[in-house]
Amino acid sequence: MSLTSFWKLRRSTARRSGGSRRRSCRNQSTRLRLECLEDRSLLSILTPTTYLDNNTSFVPTAGNTVVPTLRDAVLQANFDGGGDTIKLWPGTYKLSTSAAVSDDGDSDLDITASVTIKTIAGVAVINQTQMDRVLEIANSGLNVTLQNLVIQGGHATDNGITEPALFPAAALGGGIYNDGSNLTLIGVTVCHNSAVGGNGTTTGADGFEAQGGGIYTDGGTVTLINSTINNNTVIGGNAAAGASDVAGGSGGAAQGAGLYATDGATVTLGQSSPIGGFDNFLSNHAVGGKGGAGGTGSPAGGGIGGQADGGGLYLDGSSLSLANKYVLLTVSSNCVTGGTGGAAGVGTIDATNGPGTGGSGLGGGLYATEAATVTLTGPLVAVVANQATGGAGGAGGNVSDGGLGGEAGGAGIISFDATLTMTGGSVSANQALGGAGGAATGSNSGGSGGIALGGGLWINDGSLVTLTSVTVAGNRAVGGSGAKAVATGAAGNGGAAEGGGIVCFGTADDPTFTNLVVAGNLAQGGSGGAGINGGNGGDGGSAEGGGLAVDSLALIGGSVSGNRAVGGSGGAGGAGSTPGSGGGGGTAQGGALFSAEGTISLSRTWIIGNSATGGSGGSGGKAVGTTGRGNGNSGGQGGGGGTAQGGALYLDDATTTVAVPSITGNIAQGGSGGTGGQGAAGVGSGIGGQGGTGGDGGQAQGGALFNTDDATTTLTGTPLLANVARGGNGGWGGAGGLGHKVGALGDGGDGGGGQGGGAYVDAANITATTLDLEASNVIGNVAAGGLRGFGHFNGLNGTGSGGGVFVDDLNGGVLIAPPTTKIIGNSPNNVATTA
Repeated sequence: MSLTSFWKLRRSTARRSGGSRRRSCRNQSTRLRLECLEDRSLLSILTPTTYLDNNTSFVPTAGNTVVPTLRDAVLQANFDGGGDTIKLWPGTYKLSTSAAVSDDGDSDLDITASVTIKTIAGVAVINQTQMDRVLEIANSGLNVTLQNLVIQGGHATDNGITEPALFPAAALGGGIYNDGSNLTLIGVTVCHNSAVGGNGTTTGADGFEAQGGGIYTDGGTVTLINSTINNNTVIGGNAAAGASDVAGGSGGAAQGAGLYATDGATVTLGQSSPIGGFDNFLSNHAVGGKGGAGGTGSPAGGGIGGQADGGGLYLDGSSLSLANKYVLLTVSSNCVTGGTGGAAGVGTIDATNGPGTGGSGLGGGLYATEAATVTLTGPLVAVVANQATGGAGGAGGNVSDGGLGGEAGGAGIISFDATLTMTGGSVSANQALGGAGGAATGSNSGGSGGIALGGGLWINDGSLVTLTSVTVAGNRAVGGSGAKAVATGAAGNGGAAEGGGIVCFGTADDPTFTNLVVAGNLAQGGSGGAGINGGNGGDGGSAEGGGLAVDSLALIGGSVSGNRAVGGSGGAGGAGSTPGSGGGGGTAQGGALFSAEGTISLSRTWIIGNSATGGSGGSGGKAVGTTGRGNGNSGGQGGGGGTAQGGALYLDDATTTVAVPSITGNIAQGGSGGTGGQGAAGVGSGIGGQGGTGGDGGQAQGGALFNTDDATTTLTGTPLLANVARGGNGGWGGAGGLGHKVGALGDGGDGGGGQGGGAYVDAANITATTLDLEASNVIGNVAAGGLRGFGHFNGLNGTGSGGGVFVDDLNGGVLIAPPTTKIIGNSPNNVATTA
């Protein structure tokens, strides 16, 4: 067949035109005709036949232009050795051939020579109806172009070229499998395809991985122009359960639900012409396999849940670039969900009999690793509304607590040992949700929630990153909830959250972010689980860095505003004759930025209206039962509110230089104490039990910044204006129990103290910590204590000190304020110390 030969398939009915009679063929209920044209000339008309996808009698021959099916057209193109174009009229082309009667033992279209498949005047749908992928490009180095098509319905259960006969196996490329060729998609939609890894089949065996629900490319190139990859799925295989002295297996990984690129593949988005265009990765979903349940004996623990990475795209040692900055690139509503950990084994007390941790969920939109390179340049890049969720921890066993929830991170973008360059665009409204703690069993404790890192971006492990004029807004990192207790066990604690907008740890070079807008992001610790049968509630998880959590960073220009770090709420205490106390609220540190170590440089950046808020304490448990005289028992104590440190900046063992227009209107707010539990009712002439004592409000330290543990911070020409450190309110005493005489209210909790409305200079470990104010005025800041809780005896109001600066000079805190620096108009006083 010549290079200009092509096939054209269209709907028609038999009709007469110009004295000639055109005859048609039937595809199920639709009448279709295949015309063969060369150089725009009509060559032949097919005899009527039933259009089926199992024409086993077709044999490709040299120069043939008569092909009854789409599959036959592909076979003929392969026979011709490259350069053919297959042209289709709009319609749906069903791949209905079973593996038993297909040309090569499977049901997909196998491409072994360069070819173009395109639709004329509309879109054609290639729909796989069998348990197989749609297209398999079986040779490397080919040039394959798909245009104006929909690729759908593929279902991969094997790993393609190398081991197609093995089952169960890894599953690669649900829609398209590309083995090292050059694949171009123009106006193509790849949708509703899946790759499902095989389950473990022998005792304690791991599940198999699944990669590339829409497209899998091993090397080669993939170029997308005005194309959409949407609603594809990868599901890792479930692990097999353990047995006697055998642990459960680990769940299979699920990676790259939309597109998976490995082995040096090059992925190019957009087009080189200046007219713009679009590419979309939408609503793809990766789900890790379940960990296998533990067996009996030792070791026989539950298996780890499978990891889920890269809901939209996964790049393994490959590159991704945007060819045209005027192309609209949307990576939206993709999600990853780690697999559930396997339940604990049954046996003697042994650490190896515990439940499996939930699988991690990382990179809801994009995951780049193994020296991958990502270059996204242009204002029309939108990584928005993606989600990363850790898997739930496995249930506890007879000798073990519930499992830890899986970690979640980089809901928009995650970069591990990769190079990320992003100029313009936005990473917005993404959320990372730590996995829930595993359920408790019997007298054992519930599992703690998983950690959440980087609601927008997580950059780690040797990555090189450059962000310029990027908006990171409205992202959330929320720690997983601790599991509630059952029987007499304790409740699980909430998971921590770090970097509502960006987490950046362990990078190869100190990153520089220029003209970055970090706004309205949230890091929130998970809630502690509720106690039961007199057990204490779990503590809320900590929250660090509402906007950014980093080691080292240079931030030039832009703004960091309206971000929040919020500690998790403590769980309620369990009811009982000796009721449990409410869990403590989680700490909150660094509403704008948290740094635990390293070097921080901030210049020309507005830092406005951020907040760190400690978590609320859990309510005390309600009392049941009576004493020997029929008097009701007392209620449980409310949990303490969480501490808040650094409404804007939290700096721990960091060297920091700040030269910004101002740090204004930031708040450190201590958490409220929990309400005391209600007393038990009296019996007969008994008196109702006294309510439980309310929890104390949390401390608030450093409305604008908090320095601790050998940190050295220099502010140059940076005023601290109208920042607030306010202690949390004390919890109210619990209600008295009913009875012959109503029991007394519980005592109210004390309000928390507020210290350092502008700044707090701490000195953990009795090492020098220095705050140097160079021409940096501290004006109009407030330190205020929280209100007392009311009860039988009211608590004490918290006190405020160091409205401007509070210095813990007993432990080595040092304040340097040159005479030209003004510390004035702060309340209740300008500078306070512990001396």
